[in-house]
Amino acid sequence: MLMAQEAEDYDPLAYRVVLHVTETGHAEVFDAVRAVLGEWLSSKGYPWTPATGLSSVGDGTTLFFTSTYRENGSQQGMRAQLTEADTGRTWRTTVTAARSVPVRGSRPGVHIAVELECLLEPGSPWPRTNPPRLIRQLVERLPVVDGDMTLDSAPLRVGPKQVDELIDVLCDPARRLPVFTAVRPPGPADVGWERELDKLARRVCGVASLYVLDAEAASVFNRALTFHRVGPGSIRTYASQVDPASVTDAGRHRVMSYRRLKNEPGAAYRILTRNGHGPAVRSSLPRTLSADAFPDIDPASWTGLRGAEETARRAVALETDDGPQPGAELRQRLRETSEALSDSLRQLERLEAELRYERQRSQSLGEEFQLAETRTDAETVDHDHTARQLSYAEQSIRELQRRLTEVNAAQEAWRGIEVADDPLSVEDFLDRLEALPFVEFSGDRGPALALDEQMKSSTWASKTWRAARALNDYGVRRAEGFDRNFREFCADPPSGVFTLPVHQVALRESDSVSTNPRMRAERELPVPPSVSLERRVFMGAHLKLDHKGTVSPRLHFHDDTAGATGKIWIGYLGRHLTTTLSN
Repeated sequence: MLMAQEAEDYDPLAYRVVLHVTETGHAEVFDAVRAVLGEWLSSKGYPWTPATGLSSVGDGTTLFFTSTYRENGSQQGMRAQLTEADTGRTWRTTVTAARSVPVRGSRPGVHIAVELECLLEPGSPWPRTNPPRLIRQLVERLPVVDGDMTLDSAPLRVGPKQVDELIDVLCDPARRLPVFTAVRPPGPADVGWERELDKLARRVCGVASLYVLDAEAASVFNRALTFHRVGPGSIRTYASQVDPASVTDAGRHRVMSYRRLKNEPGAAYRILTRNGHGPAVRSSLPRTLSADAFPDIDPASWTGLRGAEETARRAVALETDDGPQPGAELRQRLRETSEALSDSLRQLERLEAELRYERQRSQSLGEEFQLAETRTDAETVDHDHTARQLSYAEQSIRELQRRLTEVNAAQEAWRGIEVADDPLSVEDFLDRLEALPFVEFSGDRGPALALDEQMKSSTWASKTWRAARALNDYGVRRAEGFDRNFREFCADPPSGVFTLPVHQVALRESDSVSTNPRMRAERELPVPPSVSLERRVFMGAHLKLDHKGTVSPRLHFHDDTAGATGKIWIGYLGRHLTTTLSN
């Protein structure tokens, strides 16, 4: 149940759900959607006849239905819109289904959108409302998927043997919807807790999934996901792109404690419901489902209007030049009507063109908003992690100062030191590299300098500088006899060195990337002939300088510390190179 909105925060869109069906033929999906629509309308007391056009189905209630087809005659999509007048408000429920456009890395299928809007009259309060029952009926009738996961309208029970499957779901790069993971509370069965979970599963049906772990499964789960644990009785909301090895990433996945669920169930479960529906409402529709794909006036209607205009124009042209004819007054009125019809038709065409432009603009703005929201989420996670690091560093300094003071070295404890600032741009970073004797840049400066055009360039420059100093310290220790790789160097570092979080270090690419000729070629990067006579080597090893957004910079390097040069060569710095998940 959504909370009432403030007047200044009013948005008529109360719910939006986009379902994806891939394992069923499109014709069967359209048939199922029509059948569910009929059942839903009948349950509300309205007749259902899937005929194109606008019809009255009740007092103050209308139903609009239309279908679109491809050139070969097969159905492309369908849209039904029920508009119900109520005291102080109008409810509008829109169901749209359309065949998706195949893109690399995704499965073809059919997208189905269900939207509920509440159009308020001035001064009317925003009502509490629940998701349309239609959503649950569609999920129960069709095999709706999110990545490799099939959605359900009920909580999914997880035992110890299913934990690996759940972890695969959380880490699936194709998953876009939140996953609620709940652990049963300790002690006797909590009937109220179980009942509220069932209600939560129904409320977030189509926009999230709910998994319930027993105590034994939770133990296995928490051992596997050390930074992403779930406590007894708690519910954790896992956003997409979970990184199990990252303590930084853990901050993105919020926890609702058992204490709050027990003491404030109403408020707690409303928050969880919003956590499920909020991202769905804010997301834009796939373009195949947009209003522009279903024009309010179909081509047949345009043909009829233009035909009527032509008929009127020809009737007027029958008048001769031999003076007044019988019915001259009628002809004059017909001429005026013809001209008015022509003017109206031109105005209607102009308005439809403007509406089409505004819809496209709205779609683009929605997509830009999603990107901005993703960037904001990433910035928040980075800020939280930096704040924790800063707090730890400050506490460590205070503790060291206290210990030095206790051994009569207070002067050393409080003596100021000079610290060089980090580079504020990637260009500055490249210029500073000559200060690091064990690291050299052998790649193209162009992609690296392009990062300076982004808002986060100073952050990336600072992260890259730290990464380069860690690589340099690794090179120094390798020259002194350290016999492990860079990732092991960061996982268990010698004292007094710069390191990176282990989850930011990847020493190889996935098989799907390294065996793909085009993607492999992108990673065959320049080095001097002293490293390779071919002047290029495959650099699968890379550092992840960011984990969100469309740029997500990467630093690809070649470890030649055991070779002729004894150095680390940076062959690429720039936006994330192509992978199998890139569109």
